[in-house]
Amino acid sequence: MSSEFRRRLAGRRRRAVSEVVGAMLLLIVVVVAVGTFAYYLNYTQQQAQNRQTFINSVKNENLRIQNIFLSTLNTTATPQISATNLTQRITTINITVINLNLQSSNLVYIQVDGTWLKNFTSLGFNYFGGTYLIIPARATSQITLYTNFTKTPIYRNQSMQVTLLTKSGNYFETAYNPPSAIITEQLYPQQEGASVVDEPIFSSQFSTVSNETSIASYFWVLTQSPHPPCIISGSRAAFAFTSVTCPSPFVPTTGFNVSLTIEDSNGLTSNSNFPFAGDPNI
Repeated sequence: MSSEFRRRLAGRRRRAVSEVVGAMLLLIVVVVAVGTFAYYLNYTQQQAQNRQTFINSVKNENLRIQNIFLSTLNTTATPQISATNLTQRITTINITVINLNLQSSNLVYIQVDGTWLKNFTSLGFNYFGGTYLIIPARATSQITLYTNFTKTPIYRNQSMQVTLLTKSGNYFETAYNPPSAIITEQLYPQQEGASVVDEPIFSSQFSTVSNETSIASYFWVLTQSPHPPCIISGSRAAFAFTSVTCPSPFVPTTGFNVSLTIEDSNGLTSNSNFPFAGDPNI
């Protein structure tokens, strides 16, 4: 074999190897390019899906206050509802928030009657300064607000509005109105021995409530100067005035004032007064 032939054969082999290496490099480039494109396409689709999920969660976000209860500093054993503590401001609001959406929501701030409360407590944890409370989908969260306002106090016998603000920028407002205490009076003749006497019945049957609440308690106060007041409290929506109801020295024949304070299941109250003119036949 001549040297010229060997040189040509070696050249062909080098070209063949170069072509194989080039083909392999091209294949690697194609595989990498396809993989990169597939990753980019998957990443883009995932981003689009995440964005659509976020848009749907914002659009469908739905928080609602399921329960609310208001309380004051009155922690004595006496009934919380009375003529005196109606003027006490609310210091604590306990609410139950339910998330009706299929995605979780992030509660950031809560507003009560135009004042943003940036601090609240849930399950022993404090949320303040924009730290958000995660409310899972279809779940509820118990939240306590401490509303010890000094400039704009809130009282138990006034309307109020509570607004929930989420991290998504959605607002959810709920208005609460106090009940309306209404007193009615009717005289019923009663046989006592040989005589017939009048027995006045005082009732709150026409009192009304709001926000799908119910009347939780009644606080009746009968006053006649200079005698001490006659107090009837508890769950009595109506009562008959007798010597047993308000014993001596109360004198029913000369008239007296009947005061009724009712409290609804949210803790809001209402008061009403009824001047009874008296009845000589009692």
